Amino acid sequence: MIIMKKLFGSLLLLLLVGGLSSCRNDLEPQKPGNHRSHTTKEKPIMKTIKMNFGGDFISESEEPLLRAEDGDTYTAINVFRTEKGVEGATEEKYAYGLFKKKEGIEINVVTGYTYRFEATILVEKVDKVFIINKSYAQPFQYSDDQSGMSNYHSEDLDTFKYTTLDSNDAIVENRKREYFRQLNSGTAHVDVAGDLGSLTQTARISYPRVKRYYGILDGFDPGVLQSVDIKMLYKSFGLKIEVVDLPSGFVTVQDVTRDGIKVKDPTDRLIFSKGLQLDKDTKRDWEGLYSMNELTSQEETFTLEFTWHKGGDANETFTTPVTIKPNTKKILQLNINGSPNYQTKGNISFTMENESLTDDIQLENHEF
Repeated sequence: MIIMKKLFGSLLLLLLVGGLSSCRNDLEPQKPGNHRSHTTKEKPIMKTIKMNFGGDFISESEEPLLRAEDGDTYTAINVFRTEKGVEGATEEKYAYGLFKKKEGIEINVVTGYTYRFEATILVEKVDKVFIINKSYAQPFQYSDDQSGMSNYHSEDLDTFKYTTLDSNDAIVENRKREYFRQLNSGTAHVDVAGDLGSLTQTARISYPRVKRYYGILDGFDPGVLQSVDIKMLYKSFGLKIEVVDLPSGFVTVQDVTRDGIKVKDPTDRLIFSKGLQLDKDTKRDWEGLYSMNELTSQEETFTLEFTWHKGGDANETFTTPVTIKPNTKKILQLNINGSPNYQTKGNISFTMENESLTDDIQLENHEF
């Protein structure tokens, strides 16, 4: 009887261990980096995948001539996943991260899902990304769907934050799953170098003077593919103003609302160099580089107001819409004809051309 009890006890222990092992296999591999949060029919396999960025983006190592004029480069990534073979499966947030390192970015993924990647690359130019108390603001703030924005801390740089882990790296089912909410928006908190007059040097700008790229890759299957290759599209535009002819005085320019002459809030307008004055003799042209306002748009239109300061209190003003496209430089040519005498009205000929493969010419005639 004693022998039978021992055999029976051993059998129960074996069954218990086998059952626990079977349950554990449903969640394996559970080590950090897997982030598998529920069971599947097939045992998942963790893979470390390298991420590559191509398209319009060229890495800094391939642009040696631009190093001196460009600032830091930031790469922000959202990752989402959908379980394969499950009818009606919903997409869930999986990981997000902000990277400044120049070497290859890698991510740990698990088979049994397809993944969607959203990425933006921001290269500082005139405006610098705003960081205070070791945390970044827009466009690198994160949140879930219900809460407000949280700043991204610098100690989290260069690593993915996986949204199915708690603070102790334990896999959990129910928690807020966070991600970058502004990657498809050009708006950013930047240091604007005092160009906004009375505003502080840090402001929220809809058209920051930075280089910006944007890309999406959907349907990535780690069971089939070995690397993530995201095509990044250039989502910045150049703007150049040339003074072809001007009888006297100078010209100033500002961005105004699309609905009329009312000046935009300074945080939303297109920022020009402080005190910009263009004339034929001393400064006949100006150009700048801006990020698109919405990185998913193919073109955007804003309204510029030009004022010819003829001398004394005599001014002539006109407005014109300007349509810009990503990866192009818009050239605005000003040809102002007429007597500098403030009592004489003149003609302003306004021509716009595109520095691209396709010409986009717009002629504006203004009678005064």
